Amino acid sequence: MHESLCVTWRVTPLQPPLVRRHCSRCSGAMPFACSMKFRANAQKKRLDVWLIYRCIACDEVWNLPIHERAALGDIDAFDGIARNDAALALRHAFDRARLMRHGAVEDAADVSIRKRHDAGCARTSSGIMVVLELARPCGMRLDRLLALGLRLSRGEIGRLSESGALPATRKALRSTATDGQVIAIDLAPLDPALAAALRRGAVA
Repeated sequence: MHESLCVTWRVTPLQPPLVRRHCSRCSGAMPFACSMKFRANAQKKRLDVWLIYRCIACDEVWNLPIHERAALGDIDAFDGIARNDAALALRHAFDRARLMRHGAVEDAADVSIRKRHDAGCARTSSGIMVVLELARPCGMRLDRLLALGLRLSRGEIGRLSESGALPATRKALRSTATDGQVIAIDLAPLDPALAAALRRGAVA
């Protein structure tokens, strides 16, 4: 029996989550998108800092609180806030715990998947071991991520589960993909053409 083809998928969301909350202009709950810009306001020796969001329909502004009545000396990243540092904005824009306190979080619909693998057994392996490496939390269901990575439909992923080639249960496939998660796929019982397609999809 040939050893498994080991693949690491580096998964990166292509945009920060949206926050669905009430928009006064649209008179209903609407998704707000991060503008990647900060707003700061000084009150004597205290500073308030927000990350600016805008309604995707009407451009109404909502400010996500980052610091409230904080002393300037207590804000380590003030220089980044002043210059609207993109990495700092992304760090706050992917802070799901903070976002969930202000509305319903709608995760990115699209991700990029960068794949690293040992090419030596790509053609002969009787199994695939996929390790997920999430650059940031993406909130994507495992079945959808596997479908994207393997170039299959979610229905085909479900059939792999039912056949036993993919030991994850339907419930596990509906759960959110997590950093460090390992997914094993047994190719031995599959049609050779399908097994070859899965090997190609896993690495390309």
